[in-house]
This record gives sequence, C-alpha cells and structure tokens, in this order.
Amino acid sequence: MFDYFRKNSKSEHEHVHAAGSVSDQKLYEIQGQAEDERNRQMQLYDDKDPFIDEDPYSLSECEIEKIFLRKKFEIMIEALFNEKFELQAESLRKDIRDRELYSILGDDEDATKKDIALMERYNDPSSYYKKRISDEK
Repeated sequence: MFDYFRKNSKSEHEHVHAAGSVSDQKLYEIQGQAEDERNRQMQLYDDKDPFIDEDPYSLSECEIEKIFLRKKFEIMIEALFNEKFELQAESLRKDIRDRELYSILGDDEDATKKDIALMERYNDPSSYYKKRISDEK
C-alpha cells in the first residue's frame, strides 16, 4: 500500500521513505508541515465566502461546507489514530492540570526536577499514547 500512496500522493515532499525508515522527529516534522498546509488551505477557504446570506438565523451553504470539512477532518483523524494507537487520556489530563497550575503559581527559577520532567513529558506527544497490539501477524 505504501507504494500506491507514494505514487498517488500530491505531496510536495519528494523524499518519501519506506515505512519504518523515517525517524520520529522527521515524522513530526512532516506532520507539522502537512498540518500547516491544511490550516493555510482552511484559512483560504474561510476568506472566500461567495454566499452572503442576509438572514442572521440561517446558514449559507458555504458555512455548512466549512463546518462539514472541519468535522470530517476531526472524525477521520480520530478514527485513524484509534485504529493504531491508544490515548492515555488520564495521564494527559493530569499533566495538563499540573502544567496549568504550574504556569499560574510557578516560577522558572523555582522549577524542580519534577516540574522539568512534566514539561518535557508534556512537550513530547508520544508520552500520551501507546501503539495498539495488532491481532494480525
């Protein structure tokens, strides 16, 4: 499937590697670039509103399409993620709570090893998910 997707990809990235040969850092870099591009395209779409509706209580087809595209994107990403990974939601919630509390009460000069570990863990997305064990082998 990899060769099929690589061949049919409309990505600007010429240097697509075989699955498993890309480092995590490179993967995050590519995903970040793709997300930036999606955001840029959504912004362009948001700026174009050919349907101006005078009734403030109705939605234009353009607005409905924007909502649809955003929701579709959320559903697709979550479905793909959940197929391969398991989110450690409680750990993420706890770290968000601790990080927000630290940002309100903390001072970088008073940071402890625990605070630094929290920030490093929070900044590393892989801290909050684990790969699902595949039943197919």
